[in-house]
Amino acid sequence: MRTFFFLSLIFTQAILCGCVSQRTLKSGLVYTYYRVSGVVSEDTILMDSVGRVKYIGVSVPRESLTGKRDRTFRQECKKENERLLLGKWCRFELDNEQEEPDKTMLAYVFVRLDGEEVFVNAYLIEQGLARFSPSTVNTKYNERLLTAEAIAKSKNRGIWSAPPPQ
Repeated sequence: MRTFFFLSLIFTQAILCGCVSQRTLKSGLVYTYYRVSGVVSEDTILMDSVGRVKYIGVSVPRESLTGKRDRTFRQECKKENERLLLGKWCRFELDNEQEEPDKTMLAYVFVRLDGEEVFVNAYLIEQGLARFSPSTVNTKYNERLLTAEAIAKSKNRGIWSAPPPQ
């Protein structure tokens, strides 16, 4: 009876862990993947068992003098976030500053799509849906994010495209 109890306990834990996270081995490193259960905004998602996660180095257009144009890019960025991440399994990496005062985690987010790993922070910037916002504290991927912005600018993508004539 005791053996049955322990086996049941182990089996139940294995099932619960499978619902919360997935582990994978890549280049000798073990990554834990979490399911994205929601997209809060253009630069913030909800991950099961983690909570709110905000992208490091990503700045989405805010209301300004060109309000309608900025609002359009914010909406596009959020839609792309939902397409890329909602219901998918992602991993994240932390840097020096790991949390905002409201307990939102700051992270670099990666998702597996069609067998490839996509660096979401850089992807949104490279598509012109966001700008690179350099940090003096979180610098792990600053070069990569700066390169993504340079690509978006050189290809006139999104926020870097010419505004429509008035």
